[in-house]
Amino acid sequence: MKIERTHPCYDLLLYLYKRGNDKIVGKENALLVLSMEKASNIKELIGIRDSVLMILVSIIYSKEYISEGWWFNRNCWPKSEVILWSQLDYFFNQNIKRLFDASNKLTDKFCLKCIINLRESNNCEELFEYIISRSPVTIQSYRDRLLSLISTNNKLCTAVTKHDIVSQNKKVINKYFKTIEVAKIQGYIKGIDNIYLEKKIKRFKTSKYPSLSKVVDFAVKVLLIALFGFIFVKLLLPLLSLFVFPFLFWLLGLLLFAL
Repeated sequence: MKIERTHPCYDLLLYLYKRGNDKIVGKENALLVLSMEKASNIKELIGIRDSVLMILVSIIYSKEYISEGWWFNRNCWPKSEVILWSQLDYFFNQNIKRLFDASNKLTDKFCLKCIINLRESNNCEELFEYIISRSPVTIQSYRDRLLSLISTNNKLCTAVTKHDIVSQNKKVINKYFKTIEVAKIQGYIKGIDNIYLEKKIKRFKTSKYPSLSKVVDFAVKVLLIALFGFIFVKLLLPLLSLFVFPFLFWLLGLLLFAL
């Protein structure tokens, strides 16, 4: 398989081709990346991107790491491999531009969808400016807000996960979900990295905060202990005193008699 050095995904294509179990698999993986050029919509592009990302993770790490690891944080990737993800998103963004240029009807909804789905890469801001400058005036009026939304959305996945630990800062997690919801209204489609991050957040919350049944069990135990304590103090303790005080006087009498 001939791969041109001038291709924006040259390193990625070569890596997939060489790291396949055999030449056929390697070629298929490389062709999967190139199939973005034939995708007819953004949802299809996201599907191809996610598939390639999963292949990369399974090669760099292992299939088990996909469900348990922190691969969705780019900072966790080896420096020599993180460029592969960047090239994938670079090519993904290029193909959003291709779909934009090929459209005969640039509606507000379509333009927003093209803009909001741009992923973090070297060409993200450049293509943002390209698309918004050719979008309807109604979209251009939201330029700064949209640029801020894209930037925040692309960086929050890393912000939530620091050094293999889901951030315990509720503000960061809440900001992530609020940003995602706003982006979805504009047409954002979650990638596999978003999905696995949210699964990790859910597991983190479940492990950090006890379930309702556990809380109820604990409360019942506390109430029972308090009840037994009350009974002991109010009922049993006075009864015990009836025996304790005579016994003490008897001991005192023995002592006096001995003297």
